[in-house]
Amino acid sequence: MSDERTKPTEPPQPAEPTELPAPPPEVEQAALMGHFDDAVNLYVKFTGVDRDAAREVVERFAAEH
Repeated sequence: MSDERTKPTEPPQPAEPTELPAPPPEVEQAALMGHFDDAVNLYVKFTGVDRDAAREVVERFAAEH
């Protein structure tokens, strides 16, 4: 018989980029102008995600546009 309370919990996994919100217009504009650090900082500010995830989103956006 399995008891949920005795199961070790797995650490939370980082969100997949596809699960993250689309960049707001301010982030898109900064990325398109080549201001990647500013774009990452804005994405973190608007969404609250960690910097690594934000950088992935910004880099993916820039590559697509």
